[in-house]
Amino acid sequence: MLDRFLGRFAEVLSDVTEQDHLLRATVQREALFEVCRWLRSDQQADCDYLACLSGVDRGQAIEVVYHLYSLRKHRMVLLKARAPKDDCWLPSVTPVWKAANWHERETAEMLGIRFQGHPDPRHILLPQGWEGFPLRKDYQAHPDYTRPDELPPGVWEGFRNSVEEQY
Repeated sequence: MLDRFLGRFAEVLSDVTEQDHLLRATVQREALFEVCRWLRSDQQADCDYLACLSGVDRGQAIEVVYHLYSLRKHRMVLLKARAPKDDCWLPSVTPVWKAANWHERETAEMLGIRFQGHPDPRHILLPQGWEGFPLRKDYQAHPDYTRPDELPPGVWEGFRNSVEEQY
């Protein structure tokens, strides 16, 4: 699979390695969607399961890590994409894997990355109006938002009620 993958996407990939059914690669953000779609649809890659999507603050950039798995081939692909903090976006992969919907929402909310084309970018963890991105290294906690029991009266209950109404 490595040869097919590199043959198709060598110009947009870096740090590519393969060892024991695990392929690792970093992809340029502009090519992320196309690479993911290929990994899902190619018969040899067959990455039919998005196991995890998470973000990491790397200082000047946010790195998003995609753990992709082929249930039939018993192979994992660990794909990374970076977005600079001053232009922090990646294309949404929700059209490729529906499970990306909630993963992207959480990553956007906690790290401030915009997933372009995401079908429902509402908050799922923090109350609407939350300032800042709690998982960024430069995040300065607002004293009213540190713990639910320290929030002003009614804020936590309002958030909980809005979540219950939505779901």
